Order: sequence, then structure tokens, then C-alpha cells
Amino acid sequence: MKALVVYDSVFGNTGKIAQAVGAALGAPVVRVGDVQAEQLSGLELLVVGSPTRQFNATPAMMAWLNGLA
Repeated sequence: MKALVVYDSVFGNTGKIAQAVGAALGAPVVRVGDVQAEQLSGLELLVVGSPTRQFNATPAMMAWLNGLA
């Protein structure tokens, strides 16, 4: 299964969780600002993680999610 874990982190805790999820899945883990379009091609599973601020994901994560086709 082709999977990818995309995350954003403010204090590093979400990054640690993303690394653990990626290790369990055997999937690459990429910070939201470093995702390349070709990494999304052919995915069967996309895991997205972000801390919440006022019940929303971080602005960087929201911008990335809103930009997905």
C-alpha cells in the first residue's frame, strides 16, 4: 500500500506522533511545507496530522488542504 504521512507541528509533539504513525505504516513522513506534488501520485492512504488552534488545523495545513484537487 502506498501511504504518506503529512503533518505540521508547532512545538514538535505532532511531529513525534507523525513519525510514530509513519514508522508503523512503513510510510514516508513529510512536513506540510515540504510535500512535493509527485509524492501524492498514486497514494492509497494519506494521513494528515496537525495541532489544533481554536478548533482548526494550523494555517499552513489549512492552506495545503484547501489547495488539494
